Amino acid sequence: MTKTLISASGAAVATCGVFILMLFAVTNVQAAGVGGLFKSLVGQTNADSLNIDETLVKMSQKMNRSMPQTVDGDTRLEKVSAQPSQQLSYHYTLINIRSNEIDTASFYRAMRPVLQKRVCAADDLKMFFRNQITVAYAYQGKDGEDVGKLAFSPKDCGYPNRRGL
Repeated sequence: MTKTLISASGAAVATCGVFILMLFAVTNVQAAGVGGLFKSLVGQTNADSLNIDETLVKMSQKMNRSMPQTVDGDTRLEKVSAQPSQQLSYHYTLINIRSNEIDTASFYRAMRPVLQKRVCAADDLKMFFRNQITVAYAYQGKDGEDVGKLAFSPKDCGYPNRRGL
């Protein structure tokens, strides 16, 4: 059985179209100013300079002060979290769709290539990739159940892997 997305009005919506519209709004909201925030935290002078994971924790704490944020009529950014091994994750809720209404395979096929292109081109995210930080996007349905997670490493965006050097 193929799952389709159903709009709030009850009409079937093309999976690819909804996700593509959603991701344009999503990347614009999350990218706004995060590079500057990262730079300001890395540039802080402390006796013990922050490592990247500690910086991401402080950055996510600061960003979460203004959460949740409505991205568009279908999407809400719930929180940002720092994950181990230099990963920053954005957590979204698809507010009009339950997780079981989304075909996971279609979700990945529709979202990954378009989101990767946008993420890799976003000026504010380049600072992360240059610092070997993976950026991830986790989605859940309005029922709170996971839909999927897409992670983009520096390598995915053409940056060399310098970890361990």
